[in-house]
Amino acid sequence: MTEFYQVLGGSVPKLLGRETILANLESHLLKPTPDHVSIIGFARYGKSVLLNHLAEKYRAGNEYFTTALNIDFRHTKLTTDDDFRRCFAKGVKSAIEQFRPEVAEYIDLTDSNSIHELLDFAFAELDSTGDRLLAVLDGFDHVLAVSNMTRMLWDNMRTLALHSSLTLVTGSRRPLLELCASEDSQSSDFWEIFYDTPLEVNKLEDSDWEGFLRPMQEKRITINSATKREIIAWSGGIPLLAAALMRELFRETTEGSTLSEADVGRIAERMIGGQSQLLLALWGDCSDEMRSDLASAVQQGIPQNQLPHSRKSELEKRGFLQATGGTLKPACKIIENYTRLRTPGVNDLRRLFGSTNAFEENILGTLELRFAQISLVDPILSNHVRKAIRDISPSPESTRVWMRNIAERSLDLIWQKELPGDRSIPPKWINEWKQSGDWRDDLLDSGRRLSRSRGEQCNILRLATGTQKSYPVAQYVTKSTYVLVNHLKSVGDFGQHREIREFLNIGTAVSFCMSAIALCESLYNDLNRP
Repeated sequence: MTEFYQVLGGSVPKLLGRETILANLESHLLKPTPDHVSIIGFARYGKSVLLNHLAEKYRAGNEYFTTALNIDFRHTKLTTDDDFRRCFAKGVKSAIEQFRPEVAEYIDLTDSNSIHELLDFAFAELDSTGDRLLAVLDGFDHVLAVSNMTRMLWDNMRTLALHSSLTLVTGSRRPLLELCASEDSQSSDFWEIFYDTPLEVNKLEDSDWEGFLRPMQEKRITINSATKREIIAWSGGIPLLAAALMRELFRETTEGSTLSEADVGRIAERMIGGQSQLLLALWGDCSDEMRSDLASAVQQGIPQNQLPHSRKSELEKRGFLQATGGTLKPACKIIENYTRLRTPGVNDLRRLFGSTNAFEENILGTLELRFAQISLVDPILSNHVRKAIRDISPSPESTRVWMRNIAERSLDLIWQKELPGDRSIPPKWINEWKQSGDWRDDLLDSGRRLSRSRGEQCNILRLATGTQKSYPVAQYVTKSTYVLVNHLKSVGDFGQHREIREFLNIGTAVSFCMSAIALCESLYNDLNRP
């Protein structure tokens, strides 16, 4: 039965515990007019486990739902409205085929222009027969991060969700509206159809532990209250750590025996070194401020009133800290010990960048170290970048001049690689742009050669690396390199306007230099591709 305590892996683990949130979720679904519900929670805290369990539970149907479907968008690449519609329609069609094949037949997945209308018709038919479909849509973060998704898509989804035959349950790390990458998507009324308070999947609560420990009881392993408290203290209720700890305890405890507090501590301490991947994943999901908070809590505790409410709440919900009196202290011994190992690094960050003065004193060395990690693409370009870093202090305004030089040298290197010696534009490039409608006669001179204007060169590079209308035609250079070149050229042009006397602070100059370093790395990777 060790499969009950699955840690990561290719399949979704079985649900253990979570009776309270499952009951809360079902209270919204199992009623004459069910709510559309949004489930939110941190990465690796069990959203997918809960949603997969829900879909499996109702797939066979009951008095409220004819069946359920589960679509996990984390494993599906979606870039357009049509991609989402086709993916959703495929899941709906497959589910309906099991009980209304004559309705499913109407959904033609090859007709991308009519998929919404066909789905609308299918759900109208299900309305008339009294059928209901529970659609569980996990990984919504990956959908909403795509800026190409339009309001029309979400308005269409709202139309479908108004049918009595469709109920939606979504899973994401943050509230849906916050995740929208574009203002156009945010303006849709689709987000208003969900129950007004998302249900949160956080650390394991007290009510979850009975179900979580059930596999141990089925193996006739006795766990007294003191040992249970020790399990909670070491894992903090963090699902990933709790599962890893219970898996080892399950494996090493003899059937019919009693699990002791000492056994829990011994195996938990061993996990700190043996489960570095899990701990690094949990640590990496924290912001720098949260890591600093953990370090402070481990060393001396933190008065509750010293932390912003949002950060305090998140650390508590994750199972990292707990309030003891008026002080926040570690809630998970495994994370506490791991934090002690990482504290020197956290303290180094504070010392180097914890104040404005420290940041300004140490950022130049950081940039130089970062640039030293990049393979040199060209001596002239590298020299420009070094001078830009050098000039951050005491005259950050000077970095703008170097940004222009960096952009111009980068363009020269690009054209040396992409174009023939006379800098004539290949006919196949022009043909692609003409066919796509991206072509303008004033882009090139009469000899079809590249303009001397750096602005026009950036326009050509934009086209060569692909647009919404045309395919990429450049053999080596990628869109990322174009974006960085164009950005630095804009920075350099801004510095050329004599009428502008805007002060450039060190932080902004640093961001320009980081972009220049990123350009060098991207350019090296592009120009050295086989």
